[in-house]
Amino acid sequence: MQIKVSLLSLPPSFRGRKLMRNLFFGVLLFNVVWVQTLTIHSPQLLTVAKQAAIAAGVLIAASTPALKQTKLNSRDVLTQTDLNAERVIKETILATFPAHPILSEEDVEPGAACSAVALDKFLTLDHDNAEYGWIVDPLDGTTNFLHSLEHSAPSIACVHLKTREVVAGAIFDPYKKELFHASTGKGAFLNDVKVTQKLDQATLVLSQSLVAMGSPPAKESLEMSRKGSSVLMDKVSSLRMTGSAALMLAYVGIARFDAYWEYDLSSWDVSAGNLFIRESGGDVVTISTGESCKIDDRQILAFRNGGKSMSNELRATLNNAGVI
Repeated sequence: MQIKVSLLSLPPSFRGRKLMRNLFFGVLLFNVVWVQTLTIHSPQLLTVAKQAAIAAGVLIAASTPALKQTKLNSRDVLTQTDLNAERVIKETILATFPAHPILSEEDVEPGAACSAVALDKFLTLDHDNAEYGWIVDPLDGTTNFLHSLEHSAPSIACVHLKTREVVAGAIFDPYKKELFHASTGKGAFLNDVKVTQKLDQATLVLSQSLVAMGSPPAKESLEMSRKGSSVLMDKVSSLRMTGSAALMLAYVGIARFDAYWEYDLSSWDVSAGNLFIRESGGDVVTISTGESCKIDDRQILAFRNGGKSMSNELRATLNNAGVI
């Protein structure tokens, strides 16, 4: 929804005599009209994101793990529960927003190139003038789920298509009953409690930091994970690989982890989590440049509130090891 306010539409009592004189000469001589445009995102977007995440999470927790097929290789797996969770999420979103397009992991062929092309099409197509779209990972942590390791979650993000900005997101851990959610400018929440962190940026150092990382199934990213893990072993307090990018990002947002990096991730892995971290006071940057991640960036370094200096050291360590 857009609200447009024209200064000329204000009543004279709000303008003042000096302003009237300026407007008289300014508008007549230069034909200048000042207009400010403000975009307000409906809170219903976050409501639906939470509803979809919870519905999918409940389904996941109640499902029996069973391998349906492998995708890219033996480390990239698919279960029927992935597809069932995707169906529930789509039904929930489309029940309220029938015109909104949805980009879901299970609709895209495996591989980095395919996911990048799919995201580009999603962001550039007209979609019948839809203002918003959704990026969905129905079950992030499928390998965990397949092995009955209860650490998986659906990740759902709503994107303002014109600006390519994620405006609402939700990640639901159905095993711990933890709902991580955020919307632009409204803060980040764990269940109904707002995440608040008041930390001195200088207090967090790499040697005392608990750092998470991942290892996607592709050959290049696997090699980068090897390089990064070997050099970080004696640089950090400890390393963790939990098998769910969405939950590792959520954990950075609430400071269970101090940082998290991964070399090659798709938009559905990170869109909701990136927003959650930023709304909690942290940030997500690229490993190669240190610039703030955009929706189509595939390599990430996320750090919690108070972790900017630590993240600079972490990024330099990775770069020096050849992770660029």
